[in-house]
Amino acid sequence: MEELAALRNAWAAAMLKDERGPADSAAYWHKNWLWPGFADINKIIPNQCKSGAHKHDRQPQPTDRSLLAREATQSVGRLESRD
Repeated sequence: MEELAALRNAWAAAMLKDERGPADSAAYWHKNWLWPGFADINKIIPNQCKSGAHKHDRQPQPTDRSLLAREATQSVGRLESRD
């Protein structure tokens, strides 16, 4: 999960940087973060999950969507304060 969070935060920072002016942050993110990140995540996921044979030990809980808007607002605020 931490790997996905790191990828998402790096993506948000790259997109915000590109919006502010000429930059290649989005391309850099795709080349140097996205694909290596997927490779790392792929090493962590057990093979039975990739083959479609994964079985949940318990019923997954639905996402609390009320947290999404708040988290997005907080993330953008933190990223903008770095610049």
